Amino acid sequence: MRSIVIIGSRALAARAFTRARREGCEVVAVCAPEHGRHKGEPDALRDVAEQAGVPWVNTDLEGWAVPACDVGFSLFNSAYLSKADRAACRLGILGYHPSLLPRHRGGDAVRWTIKMRDPIAGGTLFWLDDRADAGDIAYTHWCHVLPHWGPRELWLEGLEPIGDALVTKALRELGRRGCDIPRCPQIEAAATWEPLLQGHGRLRGASHE
Repeated sequence: MRSIVIIGSRALAARAFTRARREGCEVVAVCAPEHGRHKGEPDALRDVAEQAGVPWVNTDLEGWAVPACDVGFSLFNSAYLSKADRAACRLGILGYHPSLLPRHRGGDAVRWTIKMRDPIAGGTLFWLDDRADAGDIAYTHWCHVLPHWGPRELWLEGLEPIGDALVTKALRELGRRGCDIPRCPQIEAAATWEPLLQGHGRLRGASHE
């Protein structure tokens, strides 16, 4: 049985927690903020972990660290994951980015997809390394960007379901056959990077910067 740690927040990470246990992985801990989007309510990942009796590491506190495990998953995470954090996960940390990497690296990929009027979008599960959004690709999948979609619709109807599917695929590999997850280098010549759009917070699936 592979041991995993889930680092992140909100529904995407909480669903990964439930699926990991269903697929035969051992979730040894989660790393999540104390509160969800609205103060006073617990974060969704923290909530499901506490209900299951799984240790919770509070990412709001200084000095927190990723516990030792086989593989980490970074999902809807804006906390920086250091080299030491990645080393705590024997095989590495997989993060979900809401674009077809290497296109739209950066913290506002969903909004830039709409702003640039991309007809096709997608999500990528990739191995985190020292560079932001530039690690080896594990799995990717695409969707059409419908004409009436804004960033919220693209995320909820297109990219969040892709994230669920790619994370589930990886968990099945870990739970049933051991670690047989691909590592395909990104094509640097095709890479783009966009900054955060002014006046907007982040809307993304995973990050480590």
